[in-house]
Amino acid sequence: MGCEINVYAHSEDLLYPTIKKKLINNEPRWRSRCRRTSPAAAGPAHAEAIGLLKQELGDAAPVGSYVLGPFTLAGQIMELNDLLKLSFKKPDKIARLLGQMTE
Repeated sequence: MGCEINVYAHSEDLLYPTIKKKLINNEPRWRSRCRRTSPAAAGPAHAEAIGLLKQELGDAAPVGSYVLGPFTLAGQIMELNDLLKLSFKKPDKIARLLGQMTE
């Protein structure tokens, strides 16, 4: 989606990547700021990365992945308080945003 992420490279804790700067900081911006990526393009790259890790690590460590759900992903790209408020005030708009996150 074009966000800069923090992978916590220097942390000793196992942390999942987070978005450094919120992509959406007001309601009108979410249409213009959410880039669509092709799942067909992302899938093979993801599978290749897992394969490379498995090849490198063998059976020394488990290798897996995860995908954030649409609401959690929306909470990453916009302030969670705003997302929650808009869920009650403008559920139709949040439904469209969650549709984009699902894609």
